Formats: sequence, C-alpha cells, structure tokens
Amino acid sequence: MKKSIKKTLSLLLCMAMMAIIMLPQAAFAATDYTCYIGSNGYSTLAEAVEAANTGDTIWMTANDSVSTTFDVDKNLTIELEGYTLANACMRFVGDITVNINDRAGTAKINTNQNSGFKVTDYEYDSRVRAAFYLTGGAKVILSGTTGGTEIYGGAQCTDGLTILEKAAVVGKGCELVINGGSLVYSGYTGTDGVFVCDTGILTLKDILIRRSSSNTGGSSISYANVPTIENPLTITKGHFYGGMWVEGSSTINGVYISRGTLSFDKIEKALLYTSVGSYIDYDKSTNSNGWEIFVASENLSTDTDIDNVVDSTETLRVSAGGNVSADAGQKVVFQPQVTGG
Repeated sequence: MKKSIKKTLSLLLCMAMMAIIMLPQAAFAATDYTCYIGSNGYSTLAEAVEAANTGDTIWMTANDSVSTTFDVDKNLTIELEGYTLANACMRFVGDITVNINDRAGTAKINTNQNSGFKVTDYEYDSRVRAAFYLTGGAKVILSGTTGGTEIYGGAQCTDGLTILEKAAVVGKGCELVINGGSLVYSGYTGTDGVFVCDTGILTLKDILIRRSSSNTGGSSISYANVPTIENPLTITKGHFYGGMWVEGSSTINGVYISRGTLSFDKIEKALLYTSVGSYIDYDKSTNSNGWEIFVASENLSTDTDIDNVVDSTETLRVSAGGNVSADAGQKVVFQPQVTGG
C-alpha cells in the first residue's frame, strides 16, 4: 500500500514538474511580440502606440508584417532597431513630437508600398495619399542611416490620374526633420518622395530620395506653394533622384519662381546660397527635368581646389559662384541650403 502511494505521489510530482517546465514555453509561443514598452510586449507597433503613455519609448524586437494604417497622437520615441514594418502606414496627428531612431540602419517602413492616408491638408486634390503623414502641427524627427533606413510610398499610381502617392507628406504647420534616412517613391506620374503643404517645414540633414523602379516620373520634392523664410526648406546633405516641383509662385532671393519643375538656374539662384558645412552636388545631366544631389566630402572654395578634386569619373565639383556650366556627365557643387532667405 505504501509503495503504491509513493508511486502515485512520484507520478503526480513528475507531472507537476512537467507542467511547470512547459507552461512558460507554451505561453511564450502563444505571444509573438514584435515590440516592447518596458517589460510589456505587443504583437504590433500599432498596438504598442495605442497602449503607450506620453513620453514612452517603444522598442522593436522583431519584424512587423501586419497590414495596418494607424495614428500616432502622443509624444513618443520609437526605436526601430533595424526591423521592418512591411505593410504599415503611419499618421502623426496633433501638437506632438515623435522621435524615430534606427541605430541598426536597416529598418524599412511600408516596403510592400501600400496606399496610405488621404491627405486632408491639401484640399485642392483629393487623390493625394501619404504612407508617412504629418498633420495637425506634428513634428517628426527621423534619425537613421541614409540609404539604409527607408520609408516607401505607395505603388498604385500607374496612370497619374487615380491616386497620387507620396512617401511622406508634411501637412500645414508640421515639421519633418531627417537626420539620416531614405524616402522611396514609385516614379509614376504624380508621385513624390516628399510633398510639403502650405506652412510645412522640411529639414533634410542627411537624405536619399530615390525611385523604386526604372520609371522616370514624379519628383523627389514637391511643394503645394513655395518655401518661405518662415517655412523653409533646409538641405545639408542629400542625394536626390527626380526634380523639384512647386505649385505656387513667388520671388525668392530676388528670383521669380513660377509653377512647375525648377530649372537648374532657378535652383542655383533662388534656392542655393552660401552657408557652412558639407557641400551638395547637383548633376544637371541626370535627366531633362530633374536633379541629383549627393554629399561631397571636399570643402571647395577656389579654382585650385576644383582642379585637385576632379576624379576618375570626371565629376566636376565647384562652389557656389564658380563654374556652373558642367558638361553632360559632370556635376556642379553648391553649399548646403536654407531656402527663402
């Protein structure tokens, strides 16, 4: 009898130990978290944002593939950590400041190029959509790696008539600062890397704006009006594929700008003037109505400097006020800019 009781107790003890060992594993398998706020895990970034309190930091720990469009309406820090949100479109709403960091430099947002939010800040055309949309006075600061950290616009605009996709839209009274990152647009007619509405502020300290395909339509930067002293476009470093389009007209730095794609001369005279820091290269041979800008490491100011940096690709780098009549395949250099000054 005693032996039977002992065997029964031993069996129950083994079963209890097995249950204790297996329970955490089963619980972990059932909760596939992609991000955390402190020790609290969430299945998607959208869920984490909704649960977050003002001032919280959200850390991504895995890729988030859920198809969603969601609002961010509180001050937050989002640490992407190199992970991908393949189907996510984000709208930043209200008087908030959101810091988005990507220390790993490989994070990607909306890689499947889903259509984003309808842009209500631009009332003249209801077709405009944004994958990364700032509205209601929001400020977003993206700090990642240029060419690595990427935000994709939608790909649905194939005819320039149905939907006008933008990777990012800066709404009225909003501000977008990119300290390193990339905007990718489809290159169809009417698509843009970034579209700035009236009173929007755009600061590009280190940026790549490119097309996702071999299409040659659209613009790297578009303005619903024009940059102004109060609402400037600031470029410190950049590499741009596609032209700059302005909807409005104005006189900037003594040069009259009218609706359309800005010509080389207008970019040079109206939008680019002396400041300090890295230089920017403008390649007017990129295409007939576009520009290509990339960071130049040389600090150039004299003809001697220019002669010393012509490289094997015969890229000509000159400073503002220097020789700007580059031949096909050559590049000309201007210093970093704040427009509207």
